[in-house]
Amino acid sequence: MGERISKTAANNARAQEEFSRRLRDETAELKRWHDQRRFVGGADKIGFELEACIVTLDGMTAAPINRAFLQALGDEHATIEVAKHNIEFNPPPLPVSRAAGFAEPLRDIIKRASDKAREFDAAALSVGLLPTLSPADVTTAMMTDSERVALLMQRLRELKGGGGNVFAVNIGAGEGLNIAVDSAVLEGATTSFQIHLQVPAQNAARYYNAAQLTAAPLVAAAANSPFFMGRGLWEETRVPVFEQLLFERFTPEGGKRKRRDDFFGARYLCESMAEIYEQNLRLPVLLPVLSDDSSRLPHLSLHNGTVWRWNRPVLGFDKNNNPTMRIEHRGLPAGPTATDMSADAALFIGATLELSGNLQDAPPFAKARGNFYNAARDGLRAKLHWFGGKNITAPEIIEKHLLPLAKKGLQKCGANKEEINTFAEVITQRMRNGQNGAQWQRDFITKHGGGSSGMARMTRAYWQNQQKGEPVHLWQI
Repeated sequence: MGERISKTAANNARAQEEFSRRLRDETAELKRWHDQRRFVGGADKIGFELEACIVTLDGMTAAPINRAFLQALGDEHATIEVAKHNIEFNPPPLPVSRAAGFAEPLRDIIKRASDKAREFDAAALSVGLLPTLSPADVTTAMMTDSERVALLMQRLRELKGGGGNVFAVNIGAGEGLNIAVDSAVLEGATTSFQIHLQVPAQNAARYYNAAQLTAAPLVAAAANSPFFMGRGLWEETRVPVFEQLLFERFTPEGGKRKRRDDFFGARYLCESMAEIYEQNLRLPVLLPVLSDDSSRLPHLSLHNGTVWRWNRPVLGFDKNNNPTMRIEHRGLPAGPTATDMSADAALFIGATLELSGNLQDAPPFAKARGNFYNAARDGLRAKLHWFGGKNITAPEIIEKHLLPLAKKGLQKCGANKEEINTFAEVITQRMRNGQNGAQWQRDFITKHGGGSSGMARMTRAYWQNQQKGEPVHLWQI
């Protein structure tokens, strides 16, 4: 969440009203920019964000030291996250020709973070959900000391309806889980590997729709979060944890909280990304921080940053202050290795680029949305509704349909041939032996036993494999 609030936000009705007014004005301005073709740039820049956990070396449990760790690390591209044991890395963007080559910068981040963590008798770990988390790790005491985080937590609590343990997660699948806590710091339990793809604004709707379609097979391929609070749940349990924690903040209807479709969306886009920003206007303002300079639409951007979509538009500006547009894909979990994450990024970028021009006969949006949740729940065992009305397994979609599209898309954007071959081989072998991060974790617990000691043992083995760097399909149980 960063620390971009430089002054105390006046959390009162007047600030809310003024922020909402400016937000409406800036949303209309964004639409004018699109109509006037003011946006610059094509599908030529990419980037990523990597979230990680800091854990104790002895028990692989959450280590609430992110402030001290980041101060010692001294990396201007690293920042805090909501929970005290979380950090985030935001390296500079890369040319799209490096779309299959994220492995090198990811390895560098993982190594530097790991080396520095050892000075604290700790380890830096990239995993979707930390398997050793306990209820004590998701309370207010674990919330990072930050003005922005404090205001966000306060606003979420107000919209949830007051005091007590109002933040809850209830998952019926697998071993089942029902937990209620006193703070949205539970959101800090989920750590992600987020991909940024700059797209030409005039055609952004097609790229965004393509990203929506690739999200389901991608989350099936990359699932890495099967355990939460010691329970075996979804293959990518980040998805229900994140959504259940936050969706009930919306207005009650008929005495019951009604889920909204803001996380994945309600329909395909028709003309432009402005449609999403217009949808944002119906959501509550969480950070009513007023800015004196509206030239870069700061209220629109701040509000958009509190709307947690799995594919989110992001307004940016080039060095000449011209507006740009990019897609931030948020469905991928952190880990297991730099090689795996690089392959996942290449699959997403290449497939999205190529699929954007081949959307004929795409499944209805309701099916695409259902695909995403089926894939998060069932991982590589999921059957998905694909082009032409076919219902086929996630591995078949990836290997026979998505992977060839991705390779073609990467070739067109000038990606290195060797890097394309490496990424394709990693994805292919993962599909053929059926071992992604989630499956490895499940198989390890099945073989060696669970409970708190079993989760700690599995997390240590996971961390050791991550340090070695071999892709997850080669990990031994």
